[in-house]
This record gives sequence, structure tokens and C-alpha cells, in this order.
Amino acid sequence: MTDAPPNQKLIELPGAPEIFVDGISGFFLHHQNLRLTFEASRVDHAQNPGPVTRHIVARVIMPSAGARTLAVGLFDFLKKMGLEPGNVAPSVTVQSAKTQPAAEPTPKPIVEVTPAGPALVDQPGAPEFYADGAIGFYLNHGILRIALEAQRFDHANAGAPAYRVVVGRIAMPTTSASALAVNLFDFLKKMGIDPASVSGGPTMQ
Repeated sequence: MTDAPPNQKLIELPGAPEIFVDGISGFFLHHQNLRLTFEASRVDHAQNPGPVTRHIVARVIMPSAGARTLAVGLFDFLKKMGLEPGNVAPSVTVQSAKTQPAAEPTPKPIVEVTPAGPALVDQPGAPEFYADGAIGFYLNHGILRIALEAQRFDHANAGAPAYRVVVGRIAMPTTSASALAVNLFDFLKKMGIDPASVSGGPTMQ
């Protein structure tokens, strides 16, 4: 997290998963933890021409505070890189809580990016990992990489300090990164979480 003490050790894990995605397919806020669902397009090469389908390829869970920092940091980074995420219109739809039975507790609404084109195929076994937030962004050859971190503790030693570990990376085209920044910013505002109150942000390279 960006508010971690400056002397807190950061451990880079070269083997941390890096997953390429075409974009974000939806958000879900539950117990103040945001779940981001990412998708990638696949084509059936057994057919010519083969049908294209969108597949869920990764899920990232992070606390709302980390999501706020990600939204603001990503928006700011894209602007500094000469991209204009503000030109992307929010494209999310909110499922009404009225569709839930009255006897059940009402959860936070599910928000999904409006589907277009190929069908979306859910993959329950897609990698899912928890992150406290984004530690940095890296742009290369039109692909943005978002490095995600989580705090770890050495339970073998009482009172040992926490350290930060890079637990994964999400790589996506810049156009999809702009859509992610705008939609995440818009979603958090709809959920009553003000991203504009965040100061500072992930490192930019």
C-alpha cells in the first residue's frame, strides 16, 4: 500500500503470476472488499473461421482503500503518459437490489461492464488472489502492467515486522486500462467511496 512505512521491506517475486487480460468485465463490492473480474478473448482455432468468446481469466480482491488508490493512481499515470482516460465514458450497469427476495439481506449491487460482441464465458477456476493494493505501473509497447502487493508476516518470530510482497501483475492494452480507470473511479463513487480523497499513489515507470 502506498501508505506503508518507508522502511517497510518490499520483496519482489519474479515468479509472481503475470496475467494478460483484454479488459475488465465487472466489479463486486462485498464486506468492503472489491472484487475485480478480468477477461480475455479466445478464438476456436479448430474452426475456420472460429468463433470468438470472452473468458474470465483472473479475479483480484482488494480492500476498498486499495481500490481507491488504484483508481486514482491509474488515472493519473495514464494522463502523464499522454493518454486521456477522461475521454472514455463509464460503461457499467448496476443490477438493482430489488431483484433479490425481500426475506434475504440485500448485498451491495453487482456492477458489470455492458457486454458487447462475443459471449462471456465464466471460468470458476480462473486464478484469484488477494492484494492490498497496486504498488506500481509500467508501460511498454502499448501494454500496461499493474503490479499488485500484499503484506506478509513472519509468524515464526514474535513481533517481527510486516513486509510487502509483489503477489501478481495484470497486463492489459492501454485502451483497456483507460476503461478500467474510468469505470473503477465511477463505480467507487456510486458505492459511496470517494476516490478523490486519495493522496499519493503507486510508482510510475
